[in-house]
Amino acid sequence: MDPAAAAAGGGEEEKGKVVVAATTTCFADFISKSNIDGDDGGGDAGRDYRRAEREEELKRRWIFSVLAMAGREVDAGVVDPDNKYYYKSSYVFKESSRDLRHIGNLPWHEFYSMHVTSPTALGPMDHWTHCSHKGHGCKNDPDTMLQTFDIKILPFTLDVTRPVEVYGIIAVRDDVDEYRRNYLFNRSRDNPVTITPAYDSLPLMSPARGMSVAEACLIETDIRIKLHEEDDDDDTRDLTIADACMDIEDHRCGLDCHAKDRIDGEFGTVLTHSMVIQSAVEATIQLDFKHLPSPPGDFRLRMTGYTARGLRRASTYVFAGEGREFDGIVLAAGKLEQRFVAAVKMGDTLELSFMEEGRQPMAFMSAKHDSEVKPYRFENGALVLVQVSWSVMELGP
Repeated sequence: MDPAAAAAGGGEEEKGKVVVAATTTCFADFISKSNIDGDDGGGDAGRDYRRAEREEELKRRWIFSVLAMAGREVDAGVVDPDNKYYYKSSYVFKESSRDLRHIGNLPWHEFYSMHVTSPTALGPMDHWTHCSHKGHGCKNDPDTMLQTFDIKILPFTLDVTRPVEVYGIIAVRDDVDEYRRNYLFNRSRDNPVTITPAYDSLPLMSPARGMSVAEACLIETDIRIKLHEEDDDDDTRDLTIADACMDIEDHRCGLDCHAKDRIDGEFGTVLTHSMVIQSAVEATIQLDFKHLPSPPGDFRLRMTGYTARGLRRASTYVFAGEGREFDGIVLAAGKLEQRFVAAVKMGDTLELSFMEEGRQPMAFMSAKHDSEVKPYRFENGALVLVQVSWSVMELGP
């Protein structure tokens, strides 16, 4: 049996019995057991290329084994782990590290306005608010949008069963607001998040607005592990998981299908599960709590969404609760300040669920411009009005 497969948790037969090898939880140990630098049977010509291909295969195999071990590959069916595109390494721009991306003079630096580090000033429903032809009379058409479902972190040089503190940014830049940052994750070194074997996903923020891929968008990533030293204010010894920029262009990416990609760094990898949706519209979810049980601080909201029609596989959105920056705690009645944004294919239905057993989800049909309100009463007596507003995206100047 392939030693790497065994190290990754594969099985082998021994006197008629199947023996399952233990998963190697540190990639550095895993790669050393695979003898990647040994004789591969080929000549010197192309050796570096074959080694790179072998390392890519081993990384994908190790990633799957670790996620399966932790029970975190809950959406494994959307991309076959045997597919070469399963968490395939992404092409990243040259001079895209944190010390170069904002001062570089390459064409992509100028195109994506990398010298600008301010967040987008636009919120959700911007076009819905300002369009003079709302409803079916709107002159704008649905366009290609990005939806990010989940982002996971895996260190390479540390045992993944060891909790680590992670901080940094992940932001999307598009032409809706002159390529300003639209944050999906934004934690300072003083406010890191703890990644554990039980939960290796980053607590994502809801984007400030929909993310357009009408032309192209850029994903800016800078994720680090905080190390505790005697001088705890010194970040120079922290380990960089990933520090790079990549772009997505609608004419050279898969549309309406789940994608699992990764950005590698010296000390780890960032795993992203997303979808580029053609003919999509922005959904903005607003919650207005009319009644909360006493004491209100004990009320914790969990909200997910589902779509299925028109896509190769159903899409699952997590808006509030575990795995999101908004932890779901509702402190008082009234309109929730947090709004939730998603990209949904035009003509599809967004079904919202508050994760209560035996309750049917609320269905909202997508539209160019529309807004619908539905009441929902929780089992504990809390009452909320759920408003979903639809809008097409409009490119900036």
